Amino acid sequence: MKSLRELVNRKKAGQGRGLDTGKEDERHVEKLFMYALGRINNNISRSDFKRFYLKKEILYVRATHPSIASEIWRSRERIVKEINMKAEEEIIRTIKIN
Repeated sequence: MKSLRELVNRKKAGQGRGLDTGKEDERHVEKLFMYALGRINNNISRSDFKRFYLKKEILYVRATHPSIASEIWRSRERIVKEINMKAEEEIIRTIKIN
């Protein structure tokens, strides 16, 4: 467990939202993805996706239906822009839909 001093120093250095490798980072990006998607299209929910994973600044998404995948594909640039704007840094470059 990290000490309070380590957490405070990390926040001061501006690395509080920085992404490392791990499951918690994928969950953070998933939450940002759903936030951005909600701002663009309110009809799509979390249950419309099977899997999310992040690899080398590329977000891989598996949708449950081809129409959902098509909708994500059409608005992928706006989604990437929203995610990076909300995270205040460039955490993903592109979205791949499987």
